[in-house]
Amino acid sequence: MQRKTGNETSKMYKKIQPFLRGKGIDIGCGPWPLDYPNLDTLDIAPEVNSTILARAEKIPMPNETYDFVYSSHCLEHVKCPKKVLKEWIRILKPGGLLILILPHKYFYHNVRDKKGNASHWYDFRPEDVILMLRQIKQTYLIETGILVEQVVPRWQGKIEYSLRKEFNQYSFYMVACKKKCFESFFIESWLNKFSKIKPALKNKLKILCQKIFPFGKNAYVLL
Repeated sequence: MQRKTGNETSKMYKKIQPFLRGKGIDIGCGPWPLDYPNLDTLDIAPEVNSTILARAEKIPMPNETYDFVYSSHCLEHVKCPKKVLKEWIRILKPGGLLILILPHKYFYHNVRDKKGNASHWYDFRPEDVILMLRQIKQTYLIETGILVEQVVPRWQGKIEYSLRKEFNQYSFYMVACKKKCFESFFIESWLNKFSKIKPALKNKLKILCQKIFPFGKNAYVLL
């Protein structure tokens, strides 16, 4: 029997499904956890009946437990998101994937809730999350994006792209990979050696340094 999946996860499921592999955890799962068989679920609310009852800030699991960490619409509810991201990366195996779905700062307020959500500590753009991951220095970006729904009104013969409330998409997804130890050491050593020759180029190289991921996608290394 297929489990129910939360609305925003359902919209993004085709995008994130190729990244689901091995054993995973759904953090802040709520009543509709991710539809995946080999999955632990974590939530703070006892009535959710998650497999782990805990806060997202402190997960009672050993280091390098999971092949992927998934979270939908949770990070914006925590007071210290960078600290929480570090905790989520801690329980990822080297080469494991961090998969996030978050409300986009601009789209959420435009089409969902103009007054804002009182339970949100932060409103994120993709570049805000990328900056935090860069500062943590343990991952590189695989993919990020936002879906714009195609709307075909019955009374028109053309496709329209709409963000009206009744046809809205206000979330973005992001997939990052936890670097293996040798990757971090090799990249940082190479950059340090090169920067001795041309120090001003080091920061540019950090952005341009690329890695080929097993899925066949080019990804920028977040150092």
